[in-house]
Amino acid sequence: MNLKNYFYRQYYEKLGYPAQGGGSDEFNQRNRILEEHRPNAEMLSSLQLKQYFESQSNFQSIEITTQYPGLFVGSGYIHETGNEGEIKLGFFFDHTTGLPVVPGSSVKGVLRSVFPSFSSLLDKKVLPDTEQADEIQLAKADYLKVLFQEIGIETPDEWEEFVHQLELHMFEGLDISRTDENDNINYLSICKRDKFFDAVPNQSNEQGRIMGMDSITPHGSDTLKNPIPLPFTKVLPEVKFCFQFLLFNSEFPKGKISSEQKRQLFNNILLDHGVGAKTNVGYGQFYGTREEKEEKEEIYSAGDKLHGVVKSFDNNGDANIYVEEIDRQRKIRKKDIEREGIQIGEEVTLVLVRERRKTKVRDRDLKVI
Repeated sequence: MNLKNYFYRQYYEKLGYPAQGGGSDEFNQRNRILEEHRPNAEMLSSLQLKQYFESQSNFQSIEITTQYPGLFVGSGYIHETGNEGEIKLGFFFDHTTGLPVVPGSSVKGVLRSVFPSFSSLLDKKVLPDTEQADEIQLAKADYLKVLFQEIGIETPDEWEEFVHQLELHMFEGLDISRTDENDNINYLSICKRDKFFDAVPNQSNEQGRIMGMDSITPHGSDTLKNPIPLPFTKVLPEVKFCFQFLLFNSEFPKGKISSEQKRQLFNNILLDHGVGAKTNVGYGQFYGTREEKEEKEEIYSAGDKLHGVVKSFDNNGDANIYVEEIDRQRKIRKKDIEREGIQIGEEVTLVLVRERRKTKVRDRDLKVI
C-alpha cells in the first residue's frame, strides 16, 4: 500500500461532506489501517541511495533512531474536511513509495539553522560583519566551536571568519578560493557542491510498524477551556532513519574540514536539535546508539549542582559558562549570578532550578551560587 495515496486520496473515498456523515467510527477504522501498515524490507531499502553511489567515496550517511514521542513532518499540508474523527493535520510522504520521509531541503535547513549567518542570503560577503552581529549569532558561532572541538577539528584563531565561509561554501555553493575580498563571487560547479538528500526510514520498530496516531489539544487564549483534540499521524518511536549526503573535502585559507568530519558535525547537530515539527515539545528527537539514548535520557533533579568554568562576559554582564556535566556552554543571566566578583577562567558551581534531561538543560535552568 502506498501511504501517500491512501492518506490523501483513499482515506476520503466513498465519504460525503460533513452534513452527509462520515462519522468517527468510520474514520477510526481508516486510521487503524494507517497505523497497522507494515512495510517490508524491500520497500524500506528502495530509497537507500548507497546502492547507487557505491563508486563515490564522498557518499556519507547517518543512521539514527526516533525516540518518544516520534517524528512529525509536513504539518502544513491540508488534510481536513470537517468530518468528526478524521486526521486533521497533513504529513509528508515520498510520492513514489509512500514512505514517510524528511525532505532534503528540510535537512539542509535544520543544519544551516545552527550557523550564524553573519550576512544576509542576498549579501554573500566573504568576510563576516561581526561588528553588527547580535548575541544569537555569536552564541551560534560559540556552539559550533564546541561541536568542532568534539570531533577533533582544530579551530582557527579567525573562527568567525572560518565558520562564515564554511556556511557559504556548504549551503550556498560559493567557491571561497576564487571569491576575493572585494566580493567578486564565484560558485562551485554543481557536481562539486555538497548535496542533501531525503532522510528515509530503513528499519521499522519491533512490531514492524512505522506510523501511529497522536493528537494535540490547543487551548487558545483561554487556558481553562475544554480543548478539542486535533488528531494527527506521526512516525513512531524506535524507527531507524538514514540521512544521506554527498559531501566533499573543503579547505580555506583559515582552516579545512573533510567530508567525514562534516558527517560527524551533521550527526551531532541532528542529535542536538532534531528535525520536523513540534521539536520544542519533544518530537523529532533521535538517538544514535542505546548508550547514547540512555545518556540523553539521564534526568537531573531541581537542586542538583553542576560544575562550570567562566569563559566570557557580554556587555549586559551575562556570563558564558562551560558546564562540564552537559559538555556545553550556557549563557547565565546577570540576575541569576548570586556570587559577586567572579572572573574569566574561574571555576563555579551552578544549581539546576528545575528538573531537566541532561541534553535539555538550557540557559535559564541554571543559577551560579
